[in-house]
Amino acid sequence: MSQKVVLIASDFGQPDEVDVNALLADGWVYCDPPTRFSFEMWNLWCSTIGAENYRLLAMTEGHDYKRGQFLISPAGTARLREYAASHKANGDGQ
Repeated sequence: MSQKVVLIASDFGQPDEVDVNALLADGWVYCDPPTRFSFEMWNLWCSTIGAENYRLLAMTEGHDYKRGQFLISPAGTARLREYAASHKANGDGQ
């Protein structure tokens, strides 16, 4: 049995329906970052992953933060790892 979830589109357009089991079978991972992001850090997070590499499951937005739950593709996960490694090597910690 396939589980379908209504997603918030990554461009905040019309909601989309996606087959979660198919994405997970293709190597996508669920990610619920344990923090609130400033708007600047939210944009950095999403642009680092790449718009084509994530699906936004849920989002909360406050007056100075955003928080969300994502499905991230293998390519998006690789981009996050590359970003973290490059910033660790540079010692800037962001």
